[in-house]
Amino acid sequence: MKATIKKMACAAGLLAMVSGPSLAADASDVTDAKMSPAEIVRAVEAAGYKNVRDLEFDDGRWELEATSAAGTPVDLEVDAKTGKVLHEEAD
Repeated sequence: MKATIKKMACAAGLLAMVSGPSLAADASDVTDAKMSPAEIVRAVEAAGYKNVRDLEFDDGRWELEATSAAGTPVDLEVDAKTGKVLHEEAD
């Protein structure tokens, strides 16, 4: 019984060593690549939107609410790397 527990603990330790660093590296690559909320607000405002609010990062994109240049409330999806508005929908 003790030998089986030792083998299981050893296997778990090896799995953590193998999967841990690669997962951490992948996560930091994504984090480093995305624009900060402040940068996204500046990019969206530069594209003509006002009253930018409720920023949320989801599925590799920023989702937020704003007011269009025409004064219409809109929901936006924004590219996390470039700040480009990918999709606009009336709110």
